Order: sequence, then C-alpha cells, then structure tokens
Amino acid sequence: MKYHRHPWEASVDAVRAAVLSEDRPGYVWLETQSADPYGSFSWLAAGTPQKWHRPEQPSGRATFHDWNALIAAWRAQPTWWLGMLSYDLKSVFEPTVPQPQNRRAEEPDFLFFEPSWVAYTDAQGSWLELHPDFSRAEFEAWWTHRGDAAAALPVDGSPTAATRDRRATMAPEESNYRAAAESLLEAMRQGAIYEANLCLPWVVSGAQDASGLYARWKERAQPPQGGCARFPGVAVVSGSPERYLQVRGRTVRSRPIKGTAPRSADPEADAAAVQELFTSRKERAENTMVVDVVRNDLSRVAIPGTVCVPQWCEVETFPTVHQMVSTVEAQLAEQHDVWDAVAASFPMASMTGAPKIEAMKQINAVEGFARGWYSGALGYIRPTGDADFNVVIRSAVVGSQVRLAAGSALTLAANPQSEWDECQLKVNPLLELVRG
Repeated sequence: MKYHRHPWEASVDAVRAAVLSEDRPGYVWLETQSADPYGSFSWLAAGTPQKWHRPEQPSGRATFHDWNALIAAWRAQPTWWLGMLSYDLKSVFEPTVPQPQNRRAEEPDFLFFEPSWVAYTDAQGSWLELHPDFSRAEFEAWWTHRGDAAAALPVDGSPTAATRDRRATMAPEESNYRAAAESLLEAMRQGAIYEANLCLPWVVSGAQDASGLYARWKERAQPPQGGCARFPGVAVVSGSPERYLQVRGRTVRSRPIKGTAPRSADPEADAAAVQELFTSRKERAENTMVVDVVRNDLSRVAIPGTVCVPQWCEVETFPTVHQMVSTVEAQLAEQHDVWDAVAASFPMASMTGAPKIEAMKQINAVEGFARGWYSGALGYIRPTGDADFNVVIRSAVVGSQVRLAAGSALTLAANPQSEWDECQLKVNPLLELVRG
C-alpha cells in the first residue's frame, strides 16, 4: 500500500508532546537519544489506527495459524505496521517449549496496528506519510486538537499527582532467585545448557500516567532507543539500549548485549570499570556465546557466507551502566523477508541462552512468571519491508499496575550474588521513578 509522503516542518518537541498527550490506543512515539550509526530515523511518531492485528483467541495466545495469517496479511498488502512481539510467542516457533500458565490477555503474543499517519525525521529531512484513506485535512484536525491538549502534558520530567505517592511493590525474593539460579547451574554442570538468561519480575500497584513516566525516564536515563506506545488497556514505556532485529534493504542486523558494569561519578573509577568489563573473560564468554546463537539464527535466512560480526565485545556507555555490545549482520536470501528473519531468530538469544531451545525449557521451569512483553520486541515494519525492533528491557508495561523485570546471564563462571546485584542495578533507576 502506497502512503502519500509530504515534507513536514514541525519541532520534535511539539510532535512528542502531541503524541504523548494522546490517551487512546494506537499511538507510538520512538526516538534515538544518542548518535546511532545504524538508525533510520532520529524520531518516529505514528497514530490514528486503521486496523489492528492480533491473535484470534481472547487470551491473546497465538497459534501457528494466527502467525501465518498475520504475515499473509502484510505480504498481501505491505504497509506501515507498528507493534509488539511477546516473549511468549516463542511457543509458536518452538512448540516443545511450554507456555507459562499465568499469561496476561492484555499482552498478546503479537499486536500490530496500521497507522493513518506516520511522521519522522531521517537523513533527508522531516516527513509526513498519510494512509491513502486518510486525508491531510483529517491529520491537520488531529494535529490542531492535540496541540491544545499537549500544553498540559508534564513533559519536563516532574512527577504527576498519580506518581507522587509511593506505591506498594511486589519484589522478587533473593532466596527464590538463588534456588532458580542453582537449578540452571546444575543443568549446566550436567551438560544440558551452557548459558541461560534468568529474569525477575517487579509489580508496582496502582495505575500511572505512561506519558509522564516516559518523560521522567527520558530525562534521567536518556535511553538510546526510547519510546512510549499505547495499546488497548496497556502502554509500554521503553528505554531499551538493545536492538533485536533490523532490516534495511537486504541487510539484516542484530546487536546483542551481554556484559554490564555500573557507572561511577568518579571519572577514573568509571574508566576503570570500562576496562574491567572489556577484559573480563566471563563477560566476553557470555557475549560470544550469544553472538554464536545469533549467527546460527540468521544463517537460516541468509545467503551462505554472508553472516559476519563487524563489531565484537565492544563496550558502550549509557547514563547508568556500561554494556558490552556486539553486532551481527547478514544478507537476506532472495526468498526471505523480515518475517522469516523474525521466525528464525525470535526470541532473541540475549534473553534466552544456549543451546537456545533447551535454555528456554530450563528457564521456563524455574522463572515462575510469564514474561509477556518484557524481553519481547517493540518496533515497526515499513511498506518496503524495512523494519527495526528493540529488545523490551529497561522498560515498563503500564496498565492497572506497572510491571517491570530485569535479568542477567548465567554461565558456570557466574556468581549468583553478583548476578542478583546486576538485576538490581538494571531495574532500580526505573523502579525509583515508578514509585515516585
């Protein structure tokens, strides 16, 4: 489907405020806070949904039929789609991995919408793309209305009334984490797996304003791939540093993260933390294992001989942590597209382990909660087939309560206490903002 593209001059702050002030489902704001050598846009906004795509079952659980129907719908009429992939979609691609029992219907296995309009800034300028059934006059009417509403939006980072009071928090028990970690380590000693990503959930009671939370998170963390997306009954506030999957032309790319170190206010100590992370045999081994899984996943849809690793175990610095990042690239074979790349690589290796299928089974047996959209993916697909999805980490799912999670990789060299501390390091900055 051909969207009509128009040059469009509007400040990024005005567009952000307009989209974030919209409290209906089907509005997405995505932005890059730092220079991203692989990004297509510095910001992207979309809204006014034409059509939703989700599993047929009210529970949100997808079948293989649902997945095939989803990709058939897009391939029959390629268009802009924005939305979510749940971690629990894994059981469609790997039926031997059981579904968790405590699934949440408001976080279906997949959820996409076709927007009436998309706006963005790329290397050539700022643009507005309109669905052929949506006129410029209709967009201008929305834009004018939202401009008035946006004036009241707390985009300065100050807490809203809904978040000033501290909220009750259900937090994981360290003893339960240690028991789960020990079970996974025993599986490693037995030779069943050699790496697993163990995650923990936090739940903060009470509804919150997703837009205000994103504004505060943006101000504090400057997330490299930040965003706020509203869906029916729930919103996602994302501060992810990790790119799950990108397709540009025939190039497919993933940038897995494994290896974390805290920031220090002391420049010398901070530089020392970078060097320690970079030279850590344990962290480099974890990252390399994940890279090997990604290479294998992408090889299933790539032209033979094109899978490569242009960036391996490099340390990138963010406001609260240092991270070890690698980049894996390949050229898609002629018969494959973005949907085939997703099916070959989802869930992402950084959130599962190695060997991937057995690691997912072992994780499923000990975590005790349904990850849902956490460690899934948020992103877009263009009519051209280009796409970009992050990994939903350092993020909050905001509905009648706020759900957070954090995880870390376990190998035989792992110290459960250190891994527990790493999970706290990752979740605490966002948890503090959520609690007010």
